[in-house]
Order: sequence, then structure tokens, then C-alpha cells
Amino acid sequence: MWFKKKERPLETARITNSMNIASEKEYREQKRQDGSGVVKLLLVSDSHGREEGILRAIAQEEPFDAAFHLGDSQEPAGTIEPLFSCPCYIIAGNCDYYSNQYPREKVVEIGGHRIFLTHGNSYMASSSYDFLAETARDNACDIVLFGHTHVPACEYMDGVWVLNPGSISYPRQQGRERSYMVVYLKPGDAVHAVDAWIRYL
Repeated sequence: MWFKKKERPLETARITNSMNIASEKEYREQKRQDGSGVVKLLLVSDSHGREEGILRAIAQEEPFDAAFHLGDSQEPAGTIEPLFSCPCYIIAGNCDYYSNQYPREKVVEIGGHRIFLTHGNSYMASSSYDFLAETARDNACDIVLFGHTHVPACEYMDGVWVLNPGSISYPRQQGRERSYMVVYLKPGDAVHAVDAWIRYL
């Protein structure tokens, strides 16, 4: 497995190691040296009406440059955005009956990368990531972010990083720990410019 646990209060495991960012201090220092070259993203998904985990993740990770909720917030539209003090991208999931204003999928450009956002339920994410990666490539994206499975994931598939932060409220992976993801980006080839960490509450 990819996830090695460290001591609490914040358990963390590096999934990719291309930029060698080992701590928040190193991120800040590299960002200072590079200007705006390094971008920090906070990824959450499948909160299912519970904001407590999102608020804990925000408190532990601020500052960051952009936040993503990858579906199944089960909150009324406009509820999640005020929690963040940065740009926030929200995708509707299969349980988001009250969030019709959010798209089911979206492409954004950030940190020199094109990122395909989806909840994942329409892409058979529970059985395979192939369709997700293929759709990202078809849209000239080098990263795809999704949720739905409630299981953290990170795979590099033929030029595309496939990333899932797991569920911040109802995890399903072995050990059943609530999780989110922190991703550091630099401009350039995705295989060398993405550093992703899974973190547990």
C-alpha cells in the first residue's frame, strides 16, 4: 500500500515524491524562492452533510491556493464556499439533490496544469480508473480529481495523475480513517511536477 502512517495528531503519507516537499515549511520556502511557481491545493470529497471534517482540514492546512470539493457534500448550494478563504471548485455528486447549480464535471487550469474534475460515479470509478484517465486525456488534462469511492487513490496512468482524497466523513478503505489530500503543483511535465499527500483526521 502507499499509505504509511506517522504519529498523531496529523497522520500523513507522501504518495508522490517528485518535488521533494516534505513539510509546510519547505513548501513556503520553495514558494518564496519560486515566486508563484508552487501551488498548494486542498482536496476533500464525500462530506455528506458534515462540515466538521472540512473545517479541521482547513485549520490544519491553511494557507493554500485553491480548494476542491469533489461531490456529495449534500449541502444546499452556497454552503461550502464560505468555509474557504481561497478559490473553491465544487462538483455535484450523485447524492447532491439540492446542489443543481454545481456542474457534474469541469475542467480548470491552475498551476500550469489542466485538471479534469468529476465526482466519478458516471465513470465507473468504483471498478476502474481507465475511463477517468481516458476522459482526462481526451480533454488535454494531465490531472483528474474525483471522489465517490470513499477510498483514497493515486495512480499515474499514461500521462495522467488520477487522484481521489477519499471521504472526509465516511471512509471505506481498510482502517476506515477519514481523509483528505494535499497536492503541490509546479508548472511542467505532470510526472515531475505533482507532489500529493494523503492526510487523515
